[in-house]
Amino acid sequence: MSMHLPNTNENCGYQHLDGRPGRVEPRRAVEAFEAWAHEAGRAPVLATISAVVHGTWDESPFREDKVLALFVALGYPSGREIRPVIDPHDPAFGDYDLWSHFADNSAATLIRAPEKGWVLGPEDDLTPMEQDYLRFEDLVWGSVYGGGLSRDELITEHEQLTSRWPDPRASRRRGD
Repeated sequence: MSMHLPNTNENCGYQHLDGRPGRVEPRRAVEAFEAWAHEAGRAPVLATISAVVHGTWDESPFREDKVLALFVALGYPSGREIRPVIDPHDPAFGDYDLWSHFADNSAATLIRAPEKGWVLGPEDDLTPMEQDYLRFEDLVWGSVYGGGLSRDELITEHEQLTSRWPDPRASRRRGD
């Protein structure tokens, strides 16, 4: 199921480059989670699933805790840590996190501007490089806990990214 959690129209402070996941009618989302859990042989806790979907689960301010609570509500064992499949700081991915950090800052400005009354021009839009680095960051973090790309596929994506956007610091170090 591809949906934004919580399943509300509130601004989440994240620049969804490929469009925010669709809003699902909450009752149907809860029913879909319940059916999925039953199919997996689990015993779901509908009250918690409903609270997470509706955005009323408030036992912790951290989104990671919401995800863990959803897993428990779906009938999976409680745990404080889900071990990653992919290391998001793997040296094979170069300095993507530095460049995506800069892009995150630019995206945050775009998100905050209307709330603050700031008037931004076209020069404030995300550059193609920033968009590419944010997409790569999404690929990495979408793969960290499985279900995304493999490490080798991410390395290939990173190579394509750096061939399109060579690190400007590298040419300065060489004296170009």
